[in-house]
Amino acid sequence: MMPDRPVSTTVSREQLFALASQRHHMYADKRDQPSSPDENLGRWILGGVILLAVAAGAWYWQKRAADQAEAPAPLPAASAPAIKNPIVTSDDVDPSLSATEQVATLIGTPRFEALLVPDDFVRKVVATVDSLTREDVAARMNPAQPLAGSFVAAGEGDALVLGAANFARYAAWVELVDSLDADATAALYRRLYPQF
Repeated sequence: MMPDRPVSTTVSREQLFALASQRHHMYADKRDQPSSPDENLGRWILGGVILLAVAAGAWYWQKRAADQAEAPAPLPAASAPAIKNPIVTSDDVDPSLSATEQVATLIGTPRFEALLVPDDFVRKVVATVDSLTREDVAARMNPAQPLAGSFVAAGEGDALVLGAANFARYAAWVELVDSLDADATAALYRRLYPQF
């Protein structure tokens, strides 16, 4: 069936308000009605089932976490640690010689006494190496004798360089290093390593 006149699709404000008010009253009436005992019982049962499910889930999660904590990983079989730097013994070294005496024998006693401090030599070497990362190095722990002469600079202002006289101060040390037998020095180092 077709309408005989044109149909308007516009709705006035009053019509829209009346429609909303009618709908509001329809649902308000339903909300205000007391619920039946069957509806209340159903809500209580649904709430109880949800509460039981949450409690069971929490219990299962805690039990599972406790079971995992009780079963520690098995420990690996104990084995003796490998020795990184075994002590090397040599038949040609007199066992009664101290580390200081062995170093003096390697480089020559007169040269050793001229360049190094024989008292507590090993302790001073260890203390000096240990203090290299610090700002201050204790001069009393230096295993080397102080250099002869004073530091000399050449040039002026910002263009200072080492003076030629400084090179002569280090000549004895350069000769010492140049005269060392590399194999004998390495063998002595390996032999004395546990003391350092």
